[in-house]
Amino acid sequence: MIGKKVTILYLLINLLSVWQIKAQLIYPAVYTEYDSAWTFNNLQLIPIRLSTDGIPLDYMPQDIMEFSKALQTGKISIKEIHYMNGSDVNLLEVINHTKKAILVNSGEIIAGGKQDRVIAETKLIPPGGSETTYLNVFCIEKGRWTKKEKSFKYAGAADMDLRKKIDVSARQAEVWKEIDRQFKERKLESESWTYNQLYPKPTTSDSAYLKYFIDRMKHSDSSYAGFIAVAGKRIIGCELFASTNYTLKYYTQILTSFIHSIKRRDGEPSVSTLEIKSFSDQLFTNEDTQVKFLKGRGVAHKFKEKTFHIVVYGED
Repeated sequence: MIGKKVTILYLLINLLSVWQIKAQLIYPAVYTEYDSAWTFNNLQLIPIRLSTDGIPLDYMPQDIMEFSKALQTGKISIKEIHYMNGSDVNLLEVINHTKKAILVNSGEIIAGGKQDRVIAETKLIPPGGSETTYLNVFCIEKGRWTKKEKSFKYAGAADMDLRKKIDVSARQAEVWKEIDRQFKERKLESESWTYNQLYPKPTTSDSAYLKYFIDRMKHSDSSYAGFIAVAGKRIIGCELFASTNYTLKYYTQILTSFIHSIKRRDGEPSVSTLEIKSFSDQLFTNEDTQVKFLKGRGVAHKFKEKTFHIVVYGED
């Protein structure tokens, strides 16, 4: 009898260990498809998939609404936070008015309020309409602070260079410094120095990239965790979720970040499979290597203490 109890306990411990491994965005729960890259002009996407068994997601809501859709349809309220001596630039108050969780992704941009902002975290806003949630943001318009607030409107996604400052540096001064760099690089001037002026509308090139990669997704099985992005001789970065549903809903925003990160000097993608495998192995081999690899170059967002979203930024 004691032997049977020991055996059962041993099996339970092993099952728990397997579940814990699968619950993390590491091998063997994820794998990179090195031979299935999608390439268009100067951008290449290397797909990352979840294993056949997938990752247990009972800790995460699956029926979610995208932040862009929620904001455009009035399903989420966003308010400035006011104090006696002023307002908080880096914090906003949000309320979800739907019965679904709303996923807000790091790097998403909202125009309006007292200043334009960019979201500084990936977060699930709980449903219900009664619970107030606070959202960390950075200002991306240092030349405007108006007494009269404008309505907040969805304004797309930031490029990977700016997102790196948001997720890794996590300092307002570094965010403004990066925006200044991009204005100087383009030889532009501005009264309010808003980041949105750098990308006022999709260019013909942007549209061509979006059309190609959206069409590729439409003609695939759509079961991707995320992608490693390559431009010219460099890895732009990587973004993935623990849920293929989340990835599909945020695919356009992920694409936009990658596309806006292509530089004029980038030619046709030419990063070797060996380099991509090294990048992938450092990210996914185990939790220890992942934490070490992300330090200074990326972030792992968690929900109920489990990683559900990873963004990695490549070298310039």
